Amino acid sequence: MTTREISGGGGHGVAGRYALALLGYVEEAASGEMAATEEALKSLKNVLAAEPRLVGVLVSPQATDAERGAVVKEVVALLNEPVEKLLRLLVRNGRAEILPQVAEAALAEIARRRGEVVVRVSVASPLGDADRERLMDILTRVVGSKPVLHVEHDPALLGGLVVRLGSRMFDGSLKGKLDRLSVSLSSG
Repeated sequence: MTTREISGGGGHGVAGRYALALLGYVEEAASGEMAATEEALKSLKNVLAAEPRLVGVLVSPQATDAERGAVVKEVVALLNEPVEKLLRLLVRNGRAEILPQVAEAALAEIARRRGEVVVRVSVASPLGDADRERLMDILTRVVGSKPVLHVEHDPALLGGLVVRLGSRMFDGSLKGKLDRLSVSLSSG
C-alpha cells in the first residue's frame, strides 16, 4: 500500500476558508445552532450528490437569475439560516461550484472539533460486516480513537480499497497497483 499527500485536506483552500467562516458565524451569531447547521450541511451535501444538475444551473453562464433563484429556493427548504446565507453568498460571489467542497470541509471541521477523525474509504466491492469491523479495528489503532467511517463504492478500483485520512491517502487498490506497475515499467 502506498501513501501520498492529497490537496485540499485540513481545511485549506477557498472551500476551507468559507467553511471556517460559516462555523465562525454559527459560533458568534447563531449560538446553539451547530447541530442544526451540521444536519443542514449533511442534507445539502446529499441533495447535491443526488442532483448534480443543481450546481450546474448555479454556475452556468447560460442560466438566468430566475433559474438560479428557483434552484436556491428548492434547496433552501432543507437548510437552516446560516447555511442558507452561505449558499446565497457563494451564488452571489460566483463560487457555487465549490459548494459541495465547502459542505464537506465544514462537516470535517465540526467532526474534528468534537475530537472525531473522519476517514473516507473507497472500496471496489461493498464491505461485509466482518470486513467493516476489521477495518474499524485497524483504523482505530492507526488514528488513536474511534474514526467516523464514510464508505463509498467505486468499482473502478477493481479490487482493494483507498483510505483517505485528512490530507493523506493510502492506496491499496488493484487499480493503484496496476498504475504504479505501469509507471515503473515505462520508466525502467
